[in-house]
Amino acid sequence: MTKRKNKSKRDVVSDIQLTQDAERRRALIRDVIFPYLQHLNESVAYSKIFLQAASGLIEGVYEERRKKTTIGEITPRLNEKLDEVFAKQDEEKKRYKDLIDKLGDVSVQDFAYAAELARYIDGFLVKRAEKENISTVSINEILG
Repeated sequence: MTKRKNKSKRDVVSDIQLTQDAERRRALIRDVIFPYLQHLNESVAYSKIFLQAASGLIEGVYEERRKKTTIGEITPRLNEKLDEVFAKQDEEKKRYKDLIDKLGDVSVQDFAYAAELARYIDGFLVKRAEKENISTVSINEILG
């Protein structure tokens, strides 16, 4: 018999939000998108291409906006999200706020690119580890 793990309030809220997001997206498809495609009265092939083209148009305009939107412009909403996630005087929350303050004039797109640093660090560490002699590596570290 497995022991049931109690979820934290944050996990429960996250699960509820994920469920609500999925339901909202299904409703969008069921109540708006699919009926509109049916209204067009075209073939399935055309409907798929039309939907992909519309998506590309919307995503393209959004990407243009994303290039211009700065972290400073979305800081109020970022702070609201931090308030939802962290306790009032949490040190981790302060770290996020400090970084956000430093990034005020940086575009969201530029920051997304800069955040790839984590991937570059992983690549660097893999290259470094590949140079090690296998006899210096602990099997317990490999297996966890």
